This record gives sequence, C-alpha cells and structure tokens, in this order.
Amino acid sequence: QAGRIEAYAAVKGWEVTMLDPELDVSGGKRSRPILDAAIAEIEAGRAAGIIVSQIDRLSRMRMTEALAVIERIESVGGQVVAVAENVDPTTPEGRMARHMFLSLAAMQRERHADAIAEAKRQAVERGIWAFPIVPRGYVKGPGRRLVPGPDAPLVRQAFEIRAKGGSWSEVADLLGTGISGAGKIIRSRVYLGEMRIDGLAVNPDAHEPLVGRDLWEAAQLEMPR
Repeated sequence: QAGRIEAYAAVKGWEVTMLDPELDVSGGKRSRPILDAAIAEIEAGRAAGIIVSQIDRLSRMRMTEALAVIERIESVGGQVVAVAENVDPTTPEGRMARHMFLSLAAMQRERHADAIAEAKRQAVERGIWAFPIVPRGYVKGPGRRLVPGPDAPLVRQAFEIRAKGGSWSEVADLLGTGISGAGKIIRSRVYLGEMRIDGLAVNPDAHEPLVGRDLWEAAQLEMPR
C-alpha cells in the first residue's frame, strides 16, 4: 500500500507523510485516532488531503457515514484520493463511482462480520472455546474445549462462600480480583457448562461444569444486609 501511494504521489509531484497503521481498529468506526489526527491536520491547513491505496482503507462504514467523513475533509478544501479507484469526485460521474466503491467496501465488511459470526456459532455448537480469554478455573484442553484447571477448586469455593451469605468482598479477596470481577465470575453461566453467543447460539452442555445448578442459583441470591 505504501509503495502504491508513494508512486502515485511521485507522479503528481506531491509530498506525502505516511501515517502509522491503525492496528486493531475497525475500518467500520467513524472515529479512529490516527484518521482523526490526519483530518485535524487538514483542518488546520497543514496538509492538503488524505491519499489511500484504495477507498476501503479510508472507511468501511455505511456509505452515508463514510461520505460524512469525506465531506468533512472536502468542506475545508481538503482532498481525498484513492489510488486504486482513481475517480474524479469533482464530476457527477466521479461522485457516483465513489459512492459505488464505498458501498462495495461496506458490503465487504458486512460479509466479513457475517462470516465471523457464523464461525463463532459453529464453534459454540461444537463446544469449542473460540474466545481470547479463558474463564477463571478452566484451561483449554484437547480440541480447544474447556476443561477444569488448577483454579477450579478456588472457583467452586467462591460459589460456596457466596451461596452461604458471604459478602462480595470475601469472594473478591479469595479470587484476588476486584468486586466487579468477582461478580462477573459468580454470575457467569459458563460454570454451569454452558457456552453462548447472545443472539447466535447456546450450547448447554459445551464442557464440564464446575458447579451444580443448585449451588449456582443459590449464589445468585441477593443476601439481606
């Protein structure tokens, strides 16, 4: 991408400053730190515009939102150039072509999101833990399924303390977490052996439970002061 941009800019006689890549930031977000800083440079008159190798490197938002970003740049005299598409936005035909490319970029993002959601749904149905954080008390076993880990007895003890009327502070001290972290563990249905993705899939027997249903439900009761 950098080579394509630099070659195009050289032909035009433009001086370019390459921006750092925005790692782990979705192109579907309207506000992105590096993009926002670049637009601020244009608004301050220190840059003439933004050049990208292709339009979906600027944005994969819905077309109306992507156009709002472009219009913000153009409203202060800035220019947006996409090397691959190479359309002239000063003409009606060029603007129509840009709209088409922005729509394609948004469609590609939606298709990618759908594919990821489907992969997660299939993983849940098969009991495969496909998430980055493994719940306390479990480890990933064969086939990436959750199995009880070294902290499993500690987690069971935390449920027992809470079920007997112990305070959240006691549970947190035992687990070595804050009160909110302790609450997330006690309220999580993963310890019943469940795995779920809200709105996509639920597997009630995905892995070995760490606590029985009676103990889990008793731990959910709010104790009187």
